[in-house]
Amino acid sequence: MPKSGELFLSHLKSIKMKPEMFKNSRLVYAAIALMAFGCTKPNVIEIGDPPVIIKPAINSSATLDWNTTYQPIQGFGVFAGRAIPFFESVHRDTVLAKLFGDNGLRLNMIRGEIHWSCAYNPSNWNVALHDPRVDITTDPQNAVYKELDWLKKQELSQLWILKKAKERYKVPVIYASAWTPPLAMRINPKSEKPGTMQLAAYVNAVLNKKDTTGLLDAFRNGNGFATGADTLFNTLNFKTSANSYANYIAGYLRAHQKEGISIYGVSPSNEPDNIAAEWANCVWSPRQLGQFISNNLRPVLNSSGFSKVKILSPEAASWAASNDYLNGFSKPDSKWWLADGINLLILGFRQAFFGEEPMDRSNIDIYATHCYADAYDAEAQLNTGGKAGGLLDLKPGSLAVSGKPIWVTEASDATAPADTSMAEGLHLGINIFNALTTGNASAYTFWLGLLDTRNNEALIWEDGPAGKLTYPKLYDVMGNFSRYIGAGYVRIGATQPNADLRITAFKDPASGKFSIVVINSGTADQHCTLSLTGFKSGRLTGYLTSDASSSHWQSAVIPVNADGTFSATVPAKSIITYTGVKK
Repeated sequence: MPKSGELFLSHLKSIKMKPEMFKNSRLVYAAIALMAFGCTKPNVIEIGDPPVIIKPAINSSATLDWNTTYQPIQGFGVFAGRAIPFFESVHRDTVLAKLFGDNGLRLNMIRGEIHWSCAYNPSNWNVALHDPRVDITTDPQNAVYKELDWLKKQELSQLWILKKAKERYKVPVIYASAWTPPLAMRINPKSEKPGTMQLAAYVNAVLNKKDTTGLLDAFRNGNGFATGADTLFNTLNFKTSANSYANYIAGYLRAHQKEGISIYGVSPSNEPDNIAAEWANCVWSPRQLGQFISNNLRPVLNSSGFSKVKILSPEAASWAASNDYLNGFSKPDSKWWLADGINLLILGFRQAFFGEEPMDRSNIDIYATHCYADAYDAEAQLNTGGKAGGLLDLKPGSLAVSGKPIWVTEASDATAPADTSMAEGLHLGINIFNALTTGNASAYTFWLGLLDTRNNEALIWEDGPAGKLTYPKLYDVMGNFSRYIGAGYVRIGATQPNADLRITAFKDPASGKFSIVVINSGTADQHCTLSLTGFKSGRLTGYLTSDASSSHWQSAVIPVNADGTFSATVPAKSIITYTGVKK
């Protein structure tokens, strides 16, 4: 019996003769949900399994409307931080080409990290992007490089990626996010962590009915804010260091400018809602974050010559949490007690500690969010196999804001077992689809480009610094979007045929080019008739990603039917991007 991919190719060959036819562990509760619910079983046929049933193909139809338009697209990218494996890899030039080159993903965006560990001079706010004993030409085998600590290696490695991507591939959009201010600017200058132990001490005191007044006073440290997030966590010391932190960010931009890198935008807070991070992080309440952006960051950037640099925020871990930052944490509905007591406790905790007051949005240029699962998604996690914290087949909620671009600045499926197949590829494809169509996102940035291990956090996997490169279907699926939807494209109307077939379409108003991404997550092939409203096209070129694909983006030409429609066969568990030009 031929595989779906073979059926696809066979169909394409036949219709040529017939002119009339056709994007980490995250919050603690997400990790707990993962342990509790487990992960889905890989699609491996074992002895004793029931026979595979080939379902009959489904006939469907969809209409694309050139004149119904939504958000413009700014691009697709990856994160350049956590870059030591990238810098030290013997394949780093190949990987760079596979991410940004014309024969690769053609990514046009890079997210960097505003490192908190850089040396800086508070008298003039000059920031050093790397240890002065090395530069990006330093060989990773160099003895001085090997002596560097992990933080200094990260600084140098990221700079190499940014410079080389800019020099070789003219990547136009480079933006950066801060995980934490420099240590000296935090309430506890001895730690880069969010202060979970302080929270634990407070909760323990409450549970044991002890007086918490002194504990709160000890953590307040004169911040002058009233919510729990401002008193219990190791956050920015607003009384002494708000302007200093803004000047540090400006100095970071200036240092990159000297390296020939113009930073498009900055975010002062990576996952400000993440109270239990095991990595460097800073907890911000909505009120804190909004006030810092309006009262400190924007004025300092303007006075430092960076008035055109965009500010992204809030970059919370999920759509729901980002929405709460922008619009205020509402009190959970009491009816949730019976439906989901755990969710209610989590949401109640957030409302109590972050406050109900939304952040000041007036100086945010881009509404940014991460695309991970959240407490709000617990019921859906149960229904979809419990892959908490990753790229679930969830529809992200649209942020209840308008008038400014929405970016997804981080997403991956770190908590699921490493998977090279379309099972994981479809998770990413559906996540991007939902972000673009339900969330109206203009940009989507995946977490990592390369890791020296097999992990869904990266688009390319390497077996050690000199090992074999593996391109999981995650890589190909990312390309189904990033290769064929260019900056400046605009999303256009597309009807949805059925629950298994997802269609989203984009046009370039300047050239008349268009791209259609079709995702079949079902177990049966679909014969879909595509009708065009408001435009015509002579033919389409299809680029297939499936488990049966033997190459990246397997292509074939789809001719137009006599009535102007196109007949597309979309194999089960596959993604096809169709491209064409308006006549």
